Amino acid sequence: MIRQPIHLLTLLLTFTYLTNTVSQTDNVLGILLNNRQFALELHRRCNPDDPISSHPNTKTTTAVRTWRKEWQVNSMDFPCGNNTAPGLKCEVFHDNTPGKEGNWLQITSIELPSWGLNCFQEVVVSQYNLEHLHTLDLSGSANQIDIDTFRAFLLPAMPNIVQLNVGYALTHQITNSPDNSRFVRSGSKFSLCTLSHLNFIDLTNGAIEGPLLGNDCIGNLPHLKTLLLSGNNFSSCSPDIMALPLEKIDISKNPHLTFTLERNSSVGNCLAVPSLKHIDFSYSVRQGSLESWICNAHAALETLILRNSLHVTHLP
Repeated sequence: MIRQPIHLLTLLLTFTYLTNTVSQTDNVLGILLNNRQFALELHRRCNPDDPISSHPNTKTTTAVRTWRKEWQVNSMDFPCGNNTAPGLKCEVFHDNTPGKEGNWLQITSIELPSWGLNCFQEVVVSQYNLEHLHTLDLSGSANQIDIDTFRAFLLPAMPNIVQLNVGYALTHQITNSPDNSRFVRSGSKFSLCTLSHLNFIDLTNGAIEGPLLGNDCIGNLPHLKTLLLSGNNFSSCSPDIMALPLEKIDISKNPHLTFTLERNSSVGNCLAVPSLKHIDFSYSVRQGSLESWICNAHAALETLILRNSLHVTHLP
């Protein structure tokens, strides 16, 4: 009873001109409705310039981009038609879901660094599933993304994400979640730990707490090569991290990582990953000596940054 009208509505989204990667011979039925709805909701939540958005500005905006002009949300081709949603890319995939069988355009990349996003704080868990989204870049201090939008709206919608970059974009405003935490939890709908395809994570200056580096999380990210966590509130590091193919880790400016440099210490595990080429733990080391094990364990090590590391008494 429900599938038929949804299918008919989706067919109405068929457009006359498609992205450069799609030709008219691909028998494309249109834009998958779930993907269009996600893009509309992203625009609603994070657009301070649109008078019909969830939180329009009453003052003249200084945003780098004006979404009301650049994103053509009223277009039948939105968001995959040419120039209807700058920063978004779509490709054609076959869908075998009953009632929707056929080739549909789906979002594969969202790259809006420093676009002037200003997201409205809502703790509403996303019901969207962008299964082909592989890249999300909302980085830059010109973007203002609250922790609830990040973990309740964005994370659940991208189960196969490969590159995740919200560096310098996460605001430090108080969350509306019942427990008032800034966890990106394991074992919950607010989880980063189930995104097992991740290759790149940048959460710089996010003031995030919790178990990302813990026993029940970090080992679930077997493809992770770059982990940028400067300016957060992580406190320990699981031995599971040593099995990852990490090449670059930045855990500087994490005030709770007041660790020594012994090899078997909790946070010392972060430094014992044998594949590491670049390590930055500036403003984190408080005591201890840098023993020879760190050299022996990192034959490929190219960069080691210890800036403002207090009481490091010995270098190998």
